[in-house]
This record gives sequence, C-alpha cells and structure tokens, in this order.
Amino acid sequence: MPISYPPRPIRYAAWTTAGTYTFVVPPDTTGALVDIAGGGGGGGSGTDQGYGGGGGGSGATLHDYPVAIAPGTVLTVVVGAGGLGAVAGGAVATPGGVSSISGAGIYIPVINGGSAGASASASAGGGGGNGGIQGQGNGGAAGAGGGTAAAPISPYYVGGSGGGGGGSPTAAGAGGGGGAIGPFGSGGGGVGNGSGGGGGRSLIGDAGRGGDASAAGFPPANGAGGGGGGGGGGVGAGLGANGAAGAVGRVMLRY
Repeated sequence: MPISYPPRPIRYAAWTTAGTYTFVVPPDTTGALVDIAGGGGGGGSGTDQGYGGGGGGSGATLHDYPVAIAPGTVLTVVVGAGGLGAVAGGAVATPGGVSSISGAGIYIPVINGGSAGASASASAGGGGGNGGIQGQGNGGAAGAGGGTAAAPISPYYVGGSGGGGGGSPTAAGAGGGGGAIGPFGSGGGGVGNGSGGGGGRSLIGDAGRGGDASAAGFPPANGAGGGGGGGGGGVGAGLGANGAAGAVGRVMLRY
C-alpha cells in the first residue's frame, strides 16, 4: 500500500507527559511523519567546598521520519521521563528515559535519553552527562564544555548533546553542547567560580542553565521542550546546591 501524505500536515497527535499511551490510526490514513525525543538527563549537585555539578545530556531525536501505517492499527506510544536532578549530599541524578512508538507491521527506532550529569566531589567538579546515543556529543569534563552531537547519522536521526562540566574554586562551570544559548540552544554554565555546568540541548528542546556559585544567585534550571538536559548545581551553603531535572521526552505524529 503506498504511503499518502497531505500537502500540508493537517492532523497532529502529540504526547508530552511521561508515560505509556495507545493511539488507533484513523480511517483513510496510510502514512505519517514521526518526531520522537528521548528524555533529558538530570544535572549533578554541587558542594560547599567550591565545586559545581555537571549538566545532564540531552536525549536523541528522530525528526520527520516517514512511516507507513494501516488504518485501525493500534500504536503503543512511550514518552521517556526526564531524569531527576541530584540531591546535594544524597541521591545522584538519573538519566532520561527512552521514547518510542510501536505497532503491528511498523518499525520505528527506539530513541534514547541523555545521561545524567555527575555530582561534584570535595575536590573536583562533576562531569557533564553524555547525549543520547547514537552519534551523541560527550559530556564535558570538570570545567569543560559539553560536546555537540555529531552530524546526523541519517536524514532523520540526531544524537543528543553532552552537558557541561561543573566549575571549581578557580573556574566557572561550562556550557552544554548544542549551539547558542536561547531557544533550542544549549544551557549556559552558571555565573562565578564553582558554578554548575549547563545541560546539553536536543534538536527540539532547550537545556537548563547551570546554577550560580553564589547562594544569592540563580539556581540551576530544568531542561525544557523535548529532551533538553538539566543544569548542574552550583556551590551552596551546607551540603551544596541540588541539580536540576532534565526535560521529558516528546512524541508527535503528523498524518
């Protein structure tokens, strides 16, 4: 059966909350374009010894992927959760979850989430988390910027970008990979020596900014959109600053 597409996408089905869903392909629909992003990794925490946490890596992305689907087919949609930010002196950050669409007679790749940023220790900033595989950018070492994803390994697939490494008493945290700060850009590192590293960006989502070194400054920001990585925590009083959460993944059909 040939795949048919409207001249312009006129119908959308989108899922932006982590979980598992079902979708029944409507009548007269034989093809769709699929966008999928894995969840962003959470950011690591900082310490009160002057070291910032690493930013989380972003999820990989599948974009404008064409698929033949038969009317009445029941699709299972999974939206990957965003990773949790680390708790200073407690739980470590978690990676982003995988996102997918599956159903009888179709094949759509499973899209991986980004890795978590590492929490700082008493003597070193935390490294940034790697982006979602394949073709991902790697997380930056302490104080180093995260890597931007490599050139797409297919016309439809882009790996995630790495989070930036956390700062030290003599250096600020670094930005995550993925391009300029701003809409659909990487998260910048926090302000001041010992600040947190920024999260990595995804193709369709922004990354969180790293937390500032000063307790009076800005805290780390969560990732936003589809699969952006969370910012790492900066220096804080007591046990340090918590890391921020990565963004939830995203799945969308245009048919």
